[in-house]
Amino acid sequence: MAPGLVTAEKAERGKVPTDVWWHTIVPTNGKEKTGYPSQKPEGVLRRVVQASSSPGSWVLDFFAGSGTTGAAARQLGRRTVLVDNSSEALAVMQRRLGTSGITYLDVQGEHLTCPEDVPAALF
Repeated sequence: MAPGLVTAEKAERGKVPTDVWWHTIVPTNGKEKTGYPSQKPEGVLRRVVQASSSPGSWVLDFFAGSGTTGAAARQLGRRTVLVDNSSEALAVMQRRLGTSGITYLDVQGEHLTCPEDVPAALF
């Protein structure tokens, strides 16, 4: 809910909190920015992951894009499977998430050393 949206005076008049999450966009000059066109703010994905999973559980994202879900899940102690069929997305994810503790697989399940060179991979 937006800060100050429901003040005590408004609540007295019957105004109730909404189910809308207010969050800023990914800052154009922020360190979170990956350059991927459909990137979501990490704070939004962090809330989704935290609300829908427990530490140590698995999080699956079939349209992983820039890897924001994976980054948020990692920060919250979740394990992830990230899938995307775009080589651009895979390259962005590799730069963002690195290679430490991550296994990159192609669509046949073969291990990859350089995911940006293939059309699809699994993390």
